[in-house]
Amino acid sequence: MREMGEGILRMFDAMRDSELVDPELTADMEHFRVTLRSQSIFNRQDIEWLESYKEFDLEKNEQRVVLLGRDGHLLSTNEIIDVTGIVDTDDFRALSEQLRRKGIVYNARPKISGSGGRKREIGRFRVRPSKEAEQFLGELIQALKVVGSEKMLTRESVATVRSKLSPSSPYKERPDLSLQTLGFIDSQRRFLPKALSYVPELEQSLPTTPQRILGHVKSAKKGGYGFITDDDGIDYFFHNSQLQDHVEWERIENLRVSFLPKPSQKPDLLDTACNIRFI
Repeated sequence: MREMGEGILRMFDAMRDSELVDPELTADMEHFRVTLRSQSIFNRQDIEWLESYKEFDLEKNEQRVVLLGRDGHLLSTNEIIDVTGIVDTDDFRALSEQLRRKGIVYNARPKISGSGGRKREIGRFRVRPSKEAEQFLGELIQALKVVGSEKMLTRESVATVRSKLSPSSPYKERPDLSLQTLGFIDSQRRFLPKALSYVPELEQSLPTTPQRILGHVKSAKKGGYGFITDDDGIDYFFHNSQLQDHVEWERIENLRVSFLPKPSQKPDLLDTACNIRFI
């Protein structure tokens, strides 16, 4: 334990991150028992339903929302909070906005009267059926083909793409933000490799995908940073914010990793290891 009461919350978070059912806690006058089951939170029907949205690369919390709304009922804020475990208002807004930009969820009841607590109980979000979502995505991809071999979306090309979309398209408001959320462009509006599979004309404009480097964690300091040595003996600095997998900080030394290098801006400083994954 790091702090009193922290362990239980960490167990629930770790199980949910691994898409496993929640821990079972039981107690009587003499015993306290924790049961951790190697059982997926998704059954066969769930997996088939999520598979129909595979084109959208849904994250874990997005998957939970999509499953929650598959019967077509309006989802309330509290329902989404309960199924995802989100406690921060900003995190909830980011999740709902991301699903909206992807064209998966829309606000079916924009205006809600009542107090704040009451509003959170009222259903207003609806999950768009996968076939309908795919139709809108296909329309966006067709509209994107007018860009041709440009290296990035310009203001003019964004306007052109928007003009090709139907009035009911969820991407018509800000096609550039939707394309970024869907993984087609980066924050600078430059095309990413995913765009190539849909629009081959963009092949010449795509940036080179960086090569991942193999190595091991040389040391992990208490301040949340450490050093990685690659297989050629070159050292890299890293921060715990770059860890893509959940592993106890105290146990990561000597573990094998792969990472992307980020060159240092100063010659006397080590390059940085980013996007670190444990092997």
